[in-house]
Amino acid sequence: MKWLVLVAGVCAVLVGCGGGGGGSNVALRLTNPPLTHLYIQVRGPSGVPRVVTAALNTGHGSGATFVVVPTVHGQKDCSRTVQINTLPVTAPSLRKFGGQKFTAAVYGRSNFAPAVCRQLGTKLLLVGGNRRVYRTPSSAMEPTLHCAKGAATLGCLGTADDQVVARLSGGTNLRRLDIAVFTTPQEAALKCGEGGVFVKRVIGLPGETVREDDHGFIWTRRPGSNTWAKLNEPYLSAPSRLADSAHFAQVWHVPKSEYFMMGDNRSESCDSRSWGSVPARLVIGPVVQIIRNGNVLTPAGIP
Repeated sequence: MKWLVLVAGVCAVLVGCGGGGGGSNVALRLTNPPLTHLYIQVRGPSGVPRVVTAALNTGHGSGATFVVVPTVHGQKDCSRTVQINTLPVTAPSLRKFGGQKFTAAVYGRSNFAPAVCRQLGTKLLLVGGNRRVYRTPSSAMEPTLHCAKGAATLGCLGTADDQVVARLSGGTNLRRLDIAVFTTPQEAALKCGEGGVFVKRVIGLPGETVREDDHGFIWTRRPGSNTWAKLNEPYLSAPSRLADSAHFAQVWHVPKSEYFMMGDNRSESCDSRSWGSVPARLVIGPVVQIIRNGNVLTPAGIP
């Protein structure tokens, strides 16, 4: 899989943030088909349900959206006790919620309820401010970003999925070789069998031309230039460069206000070579930190 799962980010203007005055019970309804008959009830200490609701309302890895409703409907399908985690990257106003627990119960008796319950997980990482955290469940960016080893995820090198912290600055001033989080164009779902939120590396800038030679090396040419520049990619090994020959000798033009994105693990990455460039309006922002096994990393080349 090539998509990212949103872990949590706050605040959302809709419901606000902060301790106190939040009550102990918030009812939510999922609004996107086919989940419109599912409800989530969040119970916890004062202030916690509001923070959790705000986190969910900032977005969701599956594209689900939530609205606050007076009450839930239907029978309870499942529930999870979830612990709130915070890290040094968390906004100071939210760190006081670290270690607190809440219960999230899914109502509605839908075939999708168990999957929604699993998606809630057992931990919620709060970050806040202008940053959001995503989990990387695929090997498309190995070895830069790890996913957990397992039969369902070939090529993963980690003991657990890495999480990435994205700065919510959109597609403004992205640099070549930045790692960026973005919402995929519609063509990605057709070519990859899935869409949603991806993480890839910026290879081609707006207006440029990108070429992959018959040895897997990437070359770029600026607008109006006849000179090609070979891209230095120290994160790629020679075997991994040669493992995917499907795009050898191909050339792509990057339209204005768009970016050409590629995964570091070329043979496991469905990227711009297959479905085209990413409009700047779909870019969520650059990755500024990696969270691996509870440690916050800032690898070379990440702003």
